[in-house]
Amino acid sequence: MENTTIVAIATPLGSGGVSIVRMSGSQSLTIASQVFSCKTPVMQFHPRMMYLGTFTAADFQEQCLAVYFKSPYSYTGEDVIEFQCHGGRMIAQGIVETLLSHGAILAQAGEFSKRAFVNGKLSLDQAEGIMEMIEAQSQSEIRAGYQLLKGKLQSTILSMQNELTTLLASIEVSLDYPEEDIEEETRDRVIQKVQSLLSSMDQLLKTKHTGKIIRDGVKIALVGKPNTGKSSLMNALLGYERAIVTNIQGTTRDIIEEYFMYRGLKFCLVDTAGIRQSQDVVEKIGIEKSWNALSYADILLVVLDGSQPLTKEDIDVLQHIPHHQYFILINKNDLPLAIDEEKISSILSLDQKSYEEKRLYTSATLKDVEEIKEKLYQVVSTKDLEGQGVVLTNFRHIECLERAKQSLEKALLDLQQNQTLDIVCINLKDSWLAMGDVTGNSQNENIITEIFEKFCVGK
Repeated sequence: MENTTIVAIATPLGSGGVSIVRMSGSQSLTIASQVFSCKTPVMQFHPRMMYLGTFTAADFQEQCLAVYFKSPYSYTGEDVIEFQCHGGRMIAQGIVETLLSHGAILAQAGEFSKRAFVNGKLSLDQAEGIMEMIEAQSQSEIRAGYQLLKGKLQSTILSMQNELTTLLASIEVSLDYPEEDIEEETRDRVIQKVQSLLSSMDQLLKTKHTGKIIRDGVKIALVGKPNTGKSSLMNALLGYERAIVTNIQGTTRDIIEEYFMYRGLKFCLVDTAGIRQSQDVVEKIGIEKSWNALSYADILLVVLDGSQPLTKEDIDVLQHIPHHQYFILINKNDLPLAIDEEKISSILSLDQKSYEEKRLYTSATLKDVEEIKEKLYQVVSTKDLEGQGVVLTNFRHIECLERAKQSLEKALLDLQQNQTLDIVCINLKDSWLAMGDVTGNSQNENIITEIFEKFCVGK
């Protein structure tokens, strides 16, 4: 790796104002000096200064900018040259082909970031933070990715690894000097420390639930009998006409899913078929899916027509709400209220105060939905969603830490069953290695290769 100089286009292909071609390796300056000319010779470039000059390719010349990042103060930790040329596929591609003809080789997917990792510029979790920011679809995902990039998870993991290292050293002393009779004292201290580490690990793993919300969004199911205004509410929440709306019962026959953003968080709306008795085969399938939606949604929005008295279908839905995360939406609030709210609270076994906290008046026709959005946000909002703490959003990190926790639990069980300390050490070392797989501190080459293969070529 250290004897090769790699090159790739670092910006998306296509027309645009600027394209960037990145080259990294020990021969970057030498290769650049053969193709780029300006008032200051390339070999005399000052780091982090932009130079305007002419790039001479095989079939054309291009006026562009060049900037030099000197090792080790670059993204990869190697000498890096970047050419900022006019946007366009042919220009950037021509520059790459010219650099290849002068001794550079084409970078593999993620190779720039892999070199940054190998050269100690990034940990694995920081590199994955870059990818999460690139692929983010919401501000909350960007914030979570940035926390990874800043090294917050790395710092937490390294702190736990350091505690394990100290613990292992203490055990080794006990094993090396058995005549000192300090094993029991060491065992008590190890038990306390392992319990403390398990507590810290549990707190960290609890954030995976918040991480799922950040990664996948909050699943919101709109449920109710036909013609209560579910599809109209969905359109109002989305801000555009996504679901077909008619006054014909059974118009929505299948699950419709769509996302909207609110305060940087992604919400997945699920519009369901109206729940009622039906002989229509297709509608019955849709109604069955509606019942299923009640169980997998994070939050339910139970939509009732406030302009009509409660019906058997309304009561049936209210009696089958499966969990506490729900709101009762009294829709058509622009019409005279005819629904019996005392009966609703009675069916739900809620006192007046609790019912009022669950109930929202709205009008899909008037697109009166801002209060609904705010209530949904408040249900799931935590400091972690606002990017103030470490949150586990990456499946690989979760799997590594769950393995680390299992090894700690085995070590604790061994200690409580008076197993010898050398056996305890095996599980403590396994835990240390599993933690290291998160940051790359364990040097597991298979994991490292798999991660960087997911990156784009210019990264």
